[in-house]
Amino acid sequence: MNARATYRLLGLCLFIIGIAGCGGRMNERFSLGRKDKIPYGAYYAFNNLSSLFPQAEIKVSESSPASYQAFDFDEERIQDIETEGSDDEAATEKPGQRKRSALIVITNTMSPTEREIDALFDFVRSGNDVFISAMAIGDNLLDSLRLKAPPLPGFFNDKDSLSVKILHPVSKTFSSYSYPGKAMDSYFSLLDSSIAAILGQNEKGQPNFVRFTLREGGSLYLHLAPAAFTNFFLLHKENKAYFDQALSYLPAHIDKVYWDDYFRFHVYGKNKPDRNAFSKLQALLKHESLRWALWLAALLFALIYFFESKRKQKVIPVTPLLNNTSLDFVKTIGRLYFQRKDNKNLATKMTLHFMEYARNRYRLTGSPSSPEFADRLAYKSGRDVGEIRDLLYDMNALNDAPSVTDDELLELNAKLDKFYKRD
Repeated sequence: MNARATYRLLGLCLFIIGIAGCGGRMNERFSLGRKDKIPYGAYYAFNNLSSLFPQAEIKVSESSPASYQAFDFDEERIQDIETEGSDDEAATEKPGQRKRSALIVITNTMSPTEREIDALFDFVRSGNDVFISAMAIGDNLLDSLRLKAPPLPGFFNDKDSLSVKILHPVSKTFSSYSYPGKAMDSYFSLLDSSIAAILGQNEKGQPNFVRFTLREGGSLYLHLAPAAFTNFFLLHKENKAYFDQALSYLPAHIDKVYWDDYFRFHVYGKNKPDRNAFSKLQALLKHESLRWALWLAALLFALIYFFESKRKQKVIPVTPLLNNTSLDFVKTIGRLYFQRKDNKNLATKMTLHFMEYARNRYRLTGSPSSPEFADRLAYKSGRDVGEIRDLLYDMNALNDAPSVTDDELLELNAKLDKFYKRD
């Protein structure tokens, strides 16, 4: 293997590594990240919050709600508000009374600690709202709301379509939305209708979106189809209306909207592993030393290929093949004799040319009328002896004939062409 082939092989290896690392198909990582523009990211949803809440300040919360640092509480500004339980009407507030905030959590798994649950309820009791959309929600939170859901169905429900329904806040009718992507959804198998208002369903009519309104404050929303807030879903046909209707249940006069980035990376207060690793090389890339070694090796191969793949000599020009002037001469002479109708002389010349060809190629001498010449020519050329004898017979017959017709000459020429082309 020469040097150039070696460098090409190294380049192919780098290409395969890149394909293995990034994937050649659509990126199916279910990230739900606010900065991710991949199909299953939440870039579109996050950047449309400002259009739904034009008067609100959009912030990102990366802290546990138990720390109370993400919400800027001011207890002196919080006053009692009038509520109507958990019926279809959301909590109302009197204008100018207080500041109101909303926390939006969109994640794969929502598993808060007991302390974080208490902080979330305190946040809601203070007149604020919490909107949670996740494939799986911790049992401790579900039990506190008298809810049940199948264990981790969303992670196994990766069928290639999702259909959801949502209750319109004004017309009180359900609207359906779907897309040809991963479902990754779940449903509530048990709920207490006396405290929970059903706002949405899956394609089977099972509830997947409910609201709890606390008499002391705001509302808590639980949603089990986070795929409905991905870029893929919202940009499919008219599905953005689903996003608008889902968040329209939140009060219009919200001062601050917090987009949660804490629960995407924490389960029960601890860091959780990324279920959707960036690439098949994640086992190597997660170790710093191996990661450096891999990228340094790739850089080294790239530098070697860049410098050594250059040509070390000038391009050798292509030399055209010399024309076979003798063959052109024969064709010219043949056309001359044929135009003059000197068929007898032309047949003799064709016979002499054939005998010269046999002598130069097969080292045969003798007369075409000799039986031994036909046998030796058939043996050395690998042709059928009958075909050779038929060709030699025509040559001898035309040489002995007083004249040669055009048809006889053309027939001899056809047999000679057949012999030359197969040789």
